[in-house]
Amino acid sequence: MALLRLLRPSTVMLNAKGTLLPASRLCRKRMHKLATVGVLTSPKVDDHYQPGQLFLHRFFGYRGVVLYRWPANLYDRDEENIVHTKEKEGDHQPEKAIYYQVLVDQRDAPHVKMQRDSITFLGNSAEEPLYSLPGFDYLSHDDVLPYKTVDKQPIKHNFFNKFFEVDERNGSISFNPRESLKSWHDKNHHFLELSAVYRCVTNDLRVTVLPFYMGSRNFVTKEEDVHYYWHSNYKKCLQWRYCVRIENLGTIPVRLINRHWIIRSGNNLEEVHGRGVVGMVCYNRYFNPFLALRNNNKK
Repeated sequence: MALLRLLRPSTVMLNAKGTLLPASRLCRKRMHKLATVGVLTSPKVDDHYQPGQLFLHRFFGYRGVVLYRWPANLYDRDEENIVHTKEKEGDHQPEKAIYYQVLVDQRDAPHVKMQRDSITFLGNSAEEPLYSLPGFDYLSHDDVLPYKTVDKQPIKHNFFNKFFEVDERNGSISFNPRESLKSWHDKNHHFLELSAVYRCVTNDLRVTVLPFYMGSRNFVTKEEDVHYYWHSNYKKCLQWRYCVRIENLGTIPVRLINRHWIIRSGNNLEEVHGRGVVGMVCYNRYFNPFLALRNNNKK
């Protein structure tokens, strides 16, 4: 029996036939009950995954479904990939990479080391500056472990039935995107679009950053409060959000105590200091090495 390593206290196993067997906790003593979810299929190497593809996250272990793909420029500064030349830092050429927007099964979300407010939008008015949607994530093509199932409701998420319909015409179950998924994508693509990914390894820690430009608003300050306006005569406030994935590639446990972000946007430069990440002090251990963090920033 092969073992797939997960971050949550439960485990996922494969039997001799390749059937996927995730376990769910029954009590605080970490007793497990195995339940069949599906059968793993071969990962795609030269092709991308279509909307409706079910998968396991290779590292975080959650179940999910692909919504659509984003072609991105990957700026890879991993030490083993850096060729020492006389080129300037800004001359580093990106690689082409495929990332996916996905839904996360809400049964698995509480057991994954990542924040649940995966997508943040600008509101339509000053009274509604930001709102978020839980249960969405971005992952690279290599993070996808595809599987098939006979379950007609394999993913527990409020948007699953809204975005997909069951197709049983070919003797097996698949999930086709509805028109509502295309409409949602067309309406919100400027908030959701991923165009660049930054990755670097330092002292056995690999940090991957996914920045998203959310838009801008105009504002004036009064008595240390920020008031937002849509009128073009006021100073603009650029809104960004970012996802950070930290991987401990070594065997020494790491505790993330402080953060120091240097954020560049055009000619603007901002530094953010603080304890932990968004208020949390996090641990990365060799047997549990992955951590995903998200935050919003304005400049």
